[in-house]
Amino acid sequence: MDSAEEPRHVLQVKQYLIAPFPSTAHENVDGAVAQPYEQFDGNHIRDSVPLLVERRANKP
Repeated sequence: MDSAEEPRHVLQVKQYLIAPFPSTAHENVDGAVAQPYEQFDGNHIRDSVPLLVERRANKP
């Protein structure tokens, strides 16, 4: 995945997390995704970042 595709994939993760709970505030999902996404900043292998972000954001 190139760097231009990553934001699109992260947006898809947000949409996936919001879909089952449409009444959830988008800001909550944004925050849940932003924190793990920042943890992966600087990693050289980026292909798995959206999946890892989804898994960490989806933990209770």
